Amino acid sequence: MNQTTNTDRLWMLFAATSALHFLSSNEADNDLWVHLLLGKRILASGAIPRIDDLSFTAAGLPWVDHEWLAQVVFSLIYGTLGATGLWLTKVAAGFATAGLVWRSIARTNGPLPLRAFVIVLVLAALSRGFSMRPQIFTYFFVAALLHWLDSQEDRPPVLSIAIPVVALWLCAWANLHGAFIVGMGMIGLWSVSPPWNPRPTRFVLPAVALLAACFNPYGPYLFTYIWGELSVPHPLTEWQAPALGDPAQAPFWIILIATTLTLPLTRLLRVAPWRAVLLVGTAYLAVRHQRHIPLFALCAAAPLTDQITNLVANRPQLAISEAAQRLIGAAVAVMALLQLGLFAQRIVDDRADIVFEAEEYPVNAVRFAKKNNLSGSLALPLDWGGYTLWHLSPQIQVSMDGRFATVYPPDVVEENFAFFEGRNSDLLTQRSPDYVMTLGNVIMPAFEANGYAPIFRDHTAVLYGRQPPAPVAPTAGRRGRVPFP
Repeated sequence: MNQTTNTDRLWMLFAATSALHFLSSNEADNDLWVHLLLGKRILASGAIPRIDDLSFTAAGLPWVDHEWLAQVVFSLIYGTLGATGLWLTKVAAGFATAGLVWRSIARTNGPLPLRAFVIVLVLAALSRGFSMRPQIFTYFFVAALLHWLDSQEDRPPVLSIAIPVVALWLCAWANLHGAFIVGMGMIGLWSVSPPWNPRPTRFVLPAVALLAACFNPYGPYLFTYIWGELSVPHPLTEWQAPALGDPAQAPFWIILIATTLTLPLTRLLRVAPWRAVLLVGTAYLAVRHQRHIPLFALCAAAPLTDQITNLVANRPQLAISEAAQRLIGAAVAVMALLQLGLFAQRIVDDRADIVFEAEEYPVNAVRFAKKNNLSGSLALPLDWGGYTLWHLSPQIQVSMDGRFATVYPPDVVEENFAFFEGRNSDLLTQRSPDYVMTLGNVIMPAFEANGYAPIFRDHTAVLYGRQPPAPVAPTAGRRGRVPFP
């Protein structure tokens, strides 16, 4: 075994430990509770919900649950392997996605240190959206589809194999997450992109993908729905534009700027122009919405590696002494061990479980409601909806939860956000909920005028109800990281 082989393995180890570090967060996303609840309900009833019955603001309205299959998968895993099984599934999906990205950038024949540098940037950008949500299936499918389509440039695909693969791929994707439309766009771009070789699959595969995606509970209507959802405003952080000065968004801006500056040196995008269109499209979406940054990072990985490789190819090689090489190797090894240690510490501290910060959710207020058998309508902030439904449904119907645009009309969304942001809203006067839950440090002067009084209070939340006013002493509740659910 020579020194080059050892060095190569060291860089690959660094890339692998980076995948573990960036994609293995075990903190619960605020939508995880509602996804598990819905998966459990689908399994119990044997039917996909069509009409909302979990809220009082959208009760009876049509409900497009386009992530139903992901919810069933999550629920099955949680029911058999618990929260640990869910987390391990997320880690496995992340590692598989990272492996596919690594294989894609390896096709550029860039030097291993460069590949490791690029994939760390991509993983850091991907980590912002890699939570336990249905979108992890999209990230895996995008990485897999990029790798597969790149491989077809070397040889014509065999129809007998490609057609069933693409059909199963898009059918599953269309029922797991709404971003399957990205996969259809990728196949469509590839099919019309030069070189114009007489390949029947270039025209057959897009048609197969379209037909396969229609095999969902909503049929072709799902396409109309997704377009409508993308066109309405989303007052959520992930749907806002990334800030240039935000340190958390630094990996995205580095990838975007580096890709743009080295674009004239591209070789990959000239050979596969469909990738250029895809890169520009995902970059546009990422600049507009933080939610799309992971998609852009996945699509930019191979082009960026290719362009930087071409940039340094004709430059004089910098002579690095043996001592300097050993120092660099030691630094890379230390970083790899450090990332591996942080991953191990996460397992030890949280017992390989999913956790969440108790201060971020109304843990004690929900326990109070459950202990006292409260029932009826409850107005609350969006981020608390899923947690509350998991613990209190069906006795309690909420004003808003993580299903968001799949069920709640824009006017209902604006009404809820306006109320809890202290702006003018008819939530109390028009909806007249039985209970209202707000942040513990927020005072709502309109409550008393509308007949509400606090019935529970702790450091996180205040629960109001229509009861005679009485002094409510703050309750000391749980703090810190607590096990899911």
